[in-house]
Amino acid sequence: MVGSGANNAEKPQYLRGAIYAVSAVSIWAGWIVVMRLGVTTTLTASDLTALRFGVAGLILLPIVFRRGIALERLGWIGFIALAVGGGAPMVLAVGIGLLYAPAVHGGTLFPGVMPLFVALLATIILGEPFPLGKKSVLF
Repeated sequence: MVGSGANNAEKPQYLRGAIYAVSAVSIWAGWIVVMRLGVTTTLTASDLTALRFGVAGLILLPIVFRRGIALERLGWIGFIALAVGGGAPMVLAVGIGLLYAPAVHGGTLFPGVMPLFVALLATIILGEPFPLGKKSVLF
């Protein structure tokens, strides 16, 4: 068999990539379903947001102590944009929205609208240009 050695060498990489892809999809799909379940039962959106970032913060605290929070690379504006745009306020807004909408709406709208808001915030806050090509893709 010609070329079978290269395919055998690529199989572990492919398998690892597939496992990472399934994990990422499961996490993205799962948090919206769990958030919807939580806000419609006994927990509030604030409770679930605190749990999400509290647990993640404790797990990542040793890395932050060892490497820092990357202010020298991001700057204060970039750090604040990252914290507000992808942090607790975003998760809290999704949690409050899921009080009134089913998880399927959140699962469809949130990932679909996220690139639009990232582009708009980058233009407004960071002053990035918004060329015609970017407008045609987003709108």
